[in-house]
Amino acid sequence: MLKKIRLINGNNSKLNILFMIKFNIKPTFNHRKTTFMKKKIIATALLLCCFFIGFATIENLNGKWTGTLKTDQGDEYPLLYNFKIDGDQLTGTAKTPKGDMPINDGKIIGSIFTFNVVVGGMEIDHCGKFYGDSVGVDISLGDAKSHSTLKRMP
Repeated sequence: MLKKIRLINGNNSKLNILFMIKFNIKPTFNHRKTTFMKKKIIATALLLCCFFIGFATIENLNGKWTGTLKTDQGDEYPLLYNFKIDGDQLTGTAKTPKGDMPINDGKIIGSIFTFNVVVGGMEIDHCGKFYGDSVGVDISLGDAKSHSTLKRMP
């Protein structure tokens, strides 16, 4: 009888087991419930870690990034961005032939970010993804779309 209770109750002390036998108390411990709770706690902890790592990772987007934009016509334009992260907001500047232009409507969701730059009255939309050592950015102006990979400037 004592061994059955020990199997059901896991790590309870002998005193607790004897108390249960003496007063004919049935154990309420359920191995499935505790296993489920352990899994639930571990899963929650892992999700929180991923969440905080995601925020820490996107903070590395701060700084100067450079690349080249190749158009369908074969033209190449140098790209230079200076990104600044503030929570889920992206600000900074983009170097254009008309000088440094501010980044507008910058938003960050996980490792994906969006913003636009206004050059000569034209709004150029950007949608990018941060990969740690590089940034992939899709640039669209009206129906024209291009992709570029940016690298961090030393």
